[in-house]
Order: sequence, then C-alpha cells, then structure tokens
Amino acid sequence: MYRFAKYFVALGLLLLRAGEASAHGDVMLVGSTQTNAGALVADYDYSIVSHATPSVSLGGTTIYTTIYPSFEWPSVDDGTLHLLKTGTPILIQIVTIDPGLAVRLGSTRLDAAGKSGKIGDVTAGDHVHPEWQISLPDGVIATFHVTFRLTTTTRPYTQSAVYELVFDNAPVSASPTPTATIDPTPEPNATATPTATPTLAATPTPTPSPSSTKMATATASATTTPTTTFVRGDANCDGTVSAADLPAEVAVLATTTIVRCGTDLDDNGVIDEQDVSLLIEGIFTP
Repeated sequence: MYRFAKYFVALGLLLLRAGEASAHGDVMLVGSTQTNAGALVADYDYSIVSHATPSVSLGGTTIYTTIYPSFEWPSVDDGTLHLLKTGTPILIQIVTIDPGLAVRLGSTRLDAAGKSGKIGDVTAGDHVHPEWQISLPDGVIATFHVTFRLTTTTRPYTQSAVYELVFDNAPVSASPTPTATIDPTPEPNATATPTATPTLAATPTPTPSPSSTKMATATASATTTPTTTFVRGDANCDGTVSAADLPAEVAVLATTTIVRCGTDLDDNGVIDEQDVSLLIEGIFTP
C-alpha cells in the first residue's frame, strides 16, 4: 500500500508543477540576425533563474524538473529578430553544463559538453517544451549553470552565440495572506455586536501568456493525440516517453489493468506496480 501511495505523491507533484508552469511565460524566441540568412539568435532574458520543482524521489535522490524556458518560433518579424524559413531544423549544442543538470528533448538526454539534440523544425507560432532536469540528494538546494549554442544544417544560416541559463531547485515562497480589520466601534445608538478580524483570501490574478500563440501547456497535464505506433513506456499515447507518461501510467494502474499504448513495460500482459517502477527508472535515472 505504501509503494502504491508514493506513486500518487509523485503524480501530485507533477500536477502541481503543471499548475505552476501554466502561470510562467519563460520562452526563447528563436530567429536570425538577417532575413533568410545570418546567425541564429535565441532572444531571452538570461537574468531569469528558472526554478525546477520535485518530480520524484528514488533511493535518496530527488529529481527536479521544469519545462521552462521553452523554445518558440515567432510569427512576426520585428526587424531585429528575423523569422526563420519554415522547416529549418534547429539543434541545441551543450558547451558547458554543471554535473547533475540535464536537458531532455524527447528521448535524447543532453548532460555533457559537446552533446547535441534537435529542438525541432521551424513552424511559425509553434513552440517546443524541453525537460530541464536536476538530480540532487534529498534535501539539498543548489544552483546550476549551462551554456549552449543553437546550430542548424540549413545554409546560409550560421550557429548562434553562446548563451547561459541558470537553474535552481529552491522552493518558491508563498505570498503572505492579506488581512482586513473591521472597526469594532459601533455607530451611536446601535447595538454592539462581537466583531472579529477576518482573513481575506487573496484572489490570484491570471498571468497572461507572453505570446498570443503560446498555449498554457505543461508536461504533467498536456493533452496528447493518440498514436498507433507502439513505444514501450508511452502511457499517454503521444509517441514519446517523457515525464508526462508517469501520471498517465498511474491513472491506468488506479482504474484498470487493461494494457493500452506502452503501459505494460515488463510485457507480462497486465498493468501493475512493477510497470510504474520501470517507467520512473526509465524517465529519471541518468
């Protein structure tokens, strides 16, 4: 029962992360310095520290993840950041990276200098969410750095400058709850009644998306399109294996034992706790 419960804890953390991510707007706009040519550019506020949140804890190690910053192909040429040709393949190449930090693009994991992975093919207005992962002993708070450049095989585009991103796993402090005080002095000739100082719950203000084309999506809550291609571990039927498959796997385990997509990781014909354990290890084990 304890083992089964910890999977729901992991699911809850993923859903919490999804809610936090939907309120963020940290995206890199990818373009070039010239029309249909020039160096690639990743336009972003590099002073931002991206906060990764707990996903799962295994054997004394906690994995923290975030899907921000993401990459976006802008749909408007502002005269400074020029649009890339549709279909241009864009890759990210790691220059330096602190041990314990990695970025996952689909099934590709980049965790060392020199490693490279494809972000995607340019489609104006579209965007790509990588998974930035931090691995740390339980309870340890730290800051991580990665430097990278963007590259492409399409000419006459050339590689970008080197950029630096900063990540940490520090918990985000909650805002204090405001209070309102009612004047206890009664009006003349009025009957005095006991008064109290009620606590007023703050109403959160939705944060607008930084781009009208950016969808409020997150790894743990993304709506996926079923695929007919079998991929072992692909519990949400989107054709790839990522952290988004963990809540889908747990949901299947909680409601049915019928095999769907790639949920039967040990190929024994049923969905059980062993399948969840294998999926966690496959996603989060470096």
